[in-house]
Amino acid sequence: DLGKYTSWKEGMLVLRNDPMPLLLKRIERWYHVEFNVLDEEINKYTYWATFEQENLNEVLELLTLTGPIRFRKYPRDNKEDGVYEPRVIDVMLKK
Repeated sequence: DLGKYTSWKEGMLVLRNDPMPLLLKRIERWYHVEFNVLDEEINKYTYWATFEQENLNEVLELLTLTGPIRFRKYPRDNKEDGVYEPRVIDVMLKK
């Protein structure tokens, strides 16, 4: 599905049975964040979704509602030159 890879031009993030590592990598690039997977079992899950105009919090909430995962977000660090580091987010199984 070529549209999955070109949808970013229309402001959409399209997932089609994508494994979790690929999903997280695409979200990292889209929202300038960095994920730490704390439970390797998470990498077995796949997702099918289309996000359009959702902010990062909304995307994470929707992923939490549709799978056995949860997220822990940390504040962004500001470097000496004024540039912000990517936001770090832990990904773990719901317990």
